[in-house]
Amino acid sequence: MPKRAPRRAPEVSIGVDLGGTGIRFARVTVDGDVIGRPGVVPVVDRRKAAVLGQLRRAVVEACSGSQAVEAVGIGVPGFIRRDRGVIVRSPNFPDWRNVPVRQILQRDVAVPLVIENDANAAALGEDWIGAGQGGRGILVMLTLGTGVGGGLVSDGRLITGRDGMAGEIGHQTVDPSGPPCTCGNTGCLETYASYTGLVANYRRRTGSSEDELSGLELAARARRGDAEAQLVFADMGWALGVTLANLINLLNPSRIVLGGGLSGAWPLFIRRAMQEIDRRAIRAAARGVLIRRAKLGTAAGMIGAARAAWQAVTGTGHTGAVSRLGRRVRPTMRAAS
Repeated sequence: MPKRAPRRAPEVSIGVDLGGTGIRFARVTVDGDVIGRPGVVPVVDRRKAAVLGQLRRAVVEACSGSQAVEAVGIGVPGFIRRDRGVIVRSPNFPDWRNVPVRQILQRDVAVPLVIENDANAAALGEDWIGAGQGGRGILVMLTLGTGVGGGLVSDGRLITGRDGMAGEIGHQTVDPSGPPCTCGNTGCLETYASYTGLVANYRRRTGSSEDELSGLELAARARRGDAEAQLVFADMGWALGVTLANLINLLNPSRIVLGGGLSGAWPLFIRRAMQEIDRRAIRAAARGVLIRRAKLGTAAGMIGAARAAWQAVTGTGHTGAVSRLGRRVRPTMRAAS
């Protein structure tokens, strides 16, 4: 009997998700299979030098081992310049201004390295193997958490705009005379549909000065019948519905996916959101839109970052976002300092 050829280990890309409290990473095949258990490096110090050191450690650890690594994708919070791999500003890390993350990390990695906005990465992940899998046309994703992130995917490719800043759905104006937003505008979606916005609106309504008040606590109060908490979630649904109706009219999407921690409060806001969509969206455009909760949870960002890396090395993504190394090679690592 002829000998069976040894099975070759699958080639992988690395997906990294930089969060405010931790850095998650995974090895992902070209088919979207996660190899092994994802790793986590805690973010214990948010100062720039410390976070960059922890990010370098995560990338080096993720790339270690015998499997061939094709590319690395990193999802980062904030405004970025994709072509240069620069974080312009990040709400999670206040002292970050024009940080050349790709250039810094490329010293430790000899494969293409892609920097992507974290909400864009999550959208790409959900489109690939999550709630948007199998659909065609445009997918819109919103991540409802501390802030409101957004991502747009068209037939498997991100819509990023000139500088990579397209998809900032959280900073769409729903009420010009509304509450002030951290971006400098007033009445952004984020001031109604984020943990931060919900807490601020509840305090304005009630005069509460509770130091430990959180969005999760507000959701619990709303479920227990707290009328003011229910009203701030109704306002969230109104603002979300107005925004989604505008996006439906503008983009004619086939799928809308809502993720992030606040998507767990779905019953508290979705009915009001659907009422606003029904009221404001063009009927023909709204009729076929599927609105779903995200499926991948906290894994969406790193899976989407890995997808962005695969697209870079296969030439199906936005090549302007990838470091110019010319060919795929095995990683050469140095220990992170």
